[in-house]
Amino acid sequence: MQTRELSVKQQLFIIFLVCFLVGIVAANFLGAESFEKSGTLTRYFLKQFQYTQVNFYEVLWQVCCSRIPVFLFLMFVGLMRGGRWFYLAFAAWSGFAYGYFCVLAIGAFGSGGLLLCIVALFPQFLLYVPVYLGLVILCVQQRRRDVWHSLAVYLVLFLLLCAGMLLESYINPMILQKMLKIF
Repeated sequence: MQTRELSVKQQLFIIFLVCFLVGIVAANFLGAESFEKSGTLTRYFLKQFQYTQVNFYEVLWQVCCSRIPVFLFLMFVGLMRGGRWFYLAFAAWSGFAYGYFCVLAIGAFGSGGLLLCIVALFPQFLLYVPVYLGLVILCVQQRRRDVWHSLAVYLVLFLLLCAGMLLESYINPMILQKMLKIF
């Protein structure tokens, strides 16, 4: 019987899902006390956010400071021989963190917490996911492409990342504030 090797995208998806489940289990065993102490997902914090005037430039600055270094790191390690392992570690961490976040949100807000988890990622992750998958594809196929083509793809991916950061900074806070009025 011939076995079929999983593609890198399939491996990333499986690792994301497994670590998502590990994050769920970890959050259930560790509890929400540490997260609640930080004050980032309490009802009080979210009620304050609901009525606060968002400084979009400050949000954009914070988003850029968190997203651009990750993009550049993944881009440069993708050029290295073992870059695939960094992508697998990134998928594992992302899955774990999101699973942990989902449990805490559901614990704090019940079924509305699930909606909060989805809205927190929308609409920017409609662009972030293709950007990170594009980096993976470039890493896997880097030997088969010429330099100019790769540079053009990196530029397009960076522009998509910038568009995602703009969505995360300007559109997502407005969506979150409107959604919080439902709670």
